[in-house]
Amino acid sequence: MEYEIKKISDNVYAVIKLKEKKTYTVDLNLRRCNCQGFLSWKKCKHIPMVEGFKIAVEKKPLTTAERVKTELAFYNVDEFGFGLKCVDKMYGVLPEGVVLDVETTGLDPKKDEIITFGYIQEDSMTIIQRTDAETSGFYQAIKAELKTIPQPIFAYYAEFEKGFLERFGFKGIFVDILDPWKTKANELNIKAPKLDKLVPGPEKYMGEKTTTGADVVQMWSRYLNSGDLDVLKRIIRHNQIDLLQEFAALLMTALIR
Repeated sequence: MEYEIKKISDNVYAVIKLKEKKTYTVDLNLRRCNCQGFLSWKKCKHIPMVEGFKIAVEKKPLTTAERVKTELAFYNVDEFGFGLKCVDKMYGVLPEGVVLDVETTGLDPKKDEIITFGYIQEDSMTIIQRTDAETSGFYQAIKAELKTIPQPIFAYYAEFEKGFLERFGFKGIFVDILDPWKTKANELNIKAPKLDKLVPGPEKYMGEKTTTGADVVQMWSRYLNSGDLDVLKRIIRHNQIDLLQEFAALLMTALIR
């Protein structure tokens, strides 16, 4: 842990900046920490002991990437130009291709924009999240990802993803994840399942409001107006859940072959 001491008046105070969100005080004369259980004496003793100083441990705001990584528990989060790249490790392994999902401002690939670009490859999940109204830097990041991802592209309603990605000149082999389930439904003369019926998301179980694609459009507009990172995190989480649901649906096709 790194500490930075600043003298703010003669022989009275020093300031130590940490990356923790809360503010702690350390009384060096009494060698006692008032740390609300977050900073133990074992850690306090490594603070330089300056006689007669009362040291305040001041909070240092986390970066956007640090907050997303910490609060959404991603393995790694990096910032670039106008976006975030979130990478997480998975327990399952996709043997070929990628599972891909995008969040957009609407349904028309000719006029609407991509907000979030996510995919699962082998044992990793990658989400490229736009953070600004500007699209150029974000779209350059998507183009770079498209150059490296393997085929085929598994997606829920694959024609939707295909329409948006063709704007980048991308030509891929798209496979709709639910096609086998639709075929099975026809054989049984029953209604084809929707993804959230086949693989329910965790929100309902945890008492959370389920986020839909339509919700994402409104949330993106709200984020652009407010800069509220909590709104952006909900968009990332929605894409994360979509990808995992689609991956699970793909795995379960083994049951109906």
